[in-house]
Amino acid sequence: MMQASALEEDEEQADEDDYESYDEDGPSLYDFYGGYDNFMHSYGLKPWDDDDIDEGATIITALHHPTED
Repeated sequence: MMQASALEEDEEQADEDDYESYDEDGPSLYDFYGGYDNFMHSYGLKPWDDDDIDEGATIITALHHPTED
């Protein structure tokens, strides 16, 4: 059995978090941008392009779970 690479695991997590950017105690991260479309446009992404949607999900995941350096 092959192990998933870190990138594949990140992509799987991004898929799970794709539109689940809501915090239980507060507003969505998208709300800080004025909504999903504005969030996507602020990063130069097209909300109708599948690759850009994946990239947006990766960005949201990174915002939710920043790494400690």
